[in-house]
Amino acid sequence: MIGSRLLVRLAVFAMIASSCTLLSACGGGAKPTGLALPEKFPIACYPGTECTKSDSTPIGQNKYRQVVILKSNDQFDKILNFYKNEIAMKAYRLLSDNNVKGTITLECTSDWANLGIILVPLGEAQEQTVICITYDPKLDPAK
Repeated sequence: MIGSRLLVRLAVFAMIASSCTLLSACGGGAKPTGLALPEKFPIACYPGTECTKSDSTPIGQNKYRQVVILKSNDQFDKILNFYKNEIAMKAYRLLSDNNVKGTITLECTSDWANLGIILVPLGEAQEQTVICITYDPKLDPAK
């Protein structure tokens, strides 16, 4: 007979495995509608967004600068909190968190990349938000 601790561990493992499968697109988040994301886009996309621009440009050493522009009809603060959490979960250091006339710019870095996230509220009642994410991997200076 299987012990209760083992059953609990197996249940937790099954839940984690199924969650990872469901969240495999877009760096671990929901897959947006609209244009396809660059291959292996490393940052989660806010759930329910539409991708309006997607670009992947080679920068050398088999690395690519990636830019994605999304739009959402969800609350601005909810989207901002999602990305602040995503930054922390992916081990980026937040260098700056600027608010200029309601537009938020998050500048982040890690050992492997720089990341920029810009949130622009649209409309008088801020009923829509444009999200621009720029992922810029660092090149190895020894190569």
